[in-house]
Amino acid sequence: MGTIAGSLAVAQGEKEALVPWRVRVEARTSALAVAQGEKEALVPPPLPRSDANNPWTTRHYEFCMTSDTPPFPGPLADLVAGALAFRKNEYGAGGPMPRLAAGQQPQVLMIGCSDSRVDPALLCGAQPGELFVVRHIANLAPAYDPGDSLGQGVRAALEYGVKVLKVSHIVVLGHSHCGGIRALIDTAAGRAPALECVGAWLSLAGDVCEQVLRRLAADPAKNVSAEGLPAYAPLVERQAVLHSLHNLRTYPWISDRIAGGTLSLHGWWFALESGRLWTTRPPAADELTPLEAE
Repeated sequence: MGTIAGSLAVAQGEKEALVPWRVRVEARTSALAVAQGEKEALVPPPLPRSDANNPWTTRHYEFCMTSDTPPFPGPLADLVAGALAFRKNEYGAGGPMPRLAAGQQPQVLMIGCSDSRVDPALLCGAQPGELFVVRHIANLAPAYDPGDSLGQGVRAALEYGVKVLKVSHIVVLGHSHCGGIRALIDTAAGRAPALECVGAWLSLAGDVCEQVLRRLAADPAKNVSAEGLPAYAPLVERQAVLHSLHNLRTYPWISDRIAGGTLSLHGWWFALESGRLWTTRPPAADELTPLEAE
């Protein structure tokens, strides 16, 4: 996706000087990449015809594409440029977005983590309209309890996805180096982070840390206490995925559809350091194994 590089704040003693931003539009946007320089001219892509009579849009578009002063601070400039490029690509001739405006029919509901490094759509190469995504800390799925306010947003999204959108698959996507799971491990070791809301949210993980400790205790070669769990963080992350799958089965309208063969549950875990994906194997969903061999 094309980007407009945001302004760079360069520290000069106690003051910051603003370096004029560089405009970088990659080949995908069918525009020119123009480097910073006094003799180089920038010819912006034409404004989409539907906006040609909108004075504000015309001025804003031309300002974004030609100005040496960013209309938005820092990284927001890149995001605005991305939105302009997205509109140019996806709303043009044959683009999918005008059609999707009439409704969505995703087949997959994915519960992912809020972590900025693990975007489900980017990770899976999904296109708009293919995933119904719920993202929050540590990709936890609460057990069925309509009267419990904790986790109710997730329950509402699940209900909408299963009852209204009628998705065929639910995927719980965990990942390595998860900050939420690390906070869960620290809490188990008596070092709960000083965060007002995160602790209550992580209670949805139940006794995941204890489950991992019991599994490790079955190996005589290992003598691991809660203080040593950080070394086994991937085990805890994957166990949290399995715990969420267990919780999903407590929803009557999920379990009914599973029994009827119209819905299946999947657990995935993504290794940030290697890019390897671990998955459960249907119809069983009680173990995560690497999708590819070493």
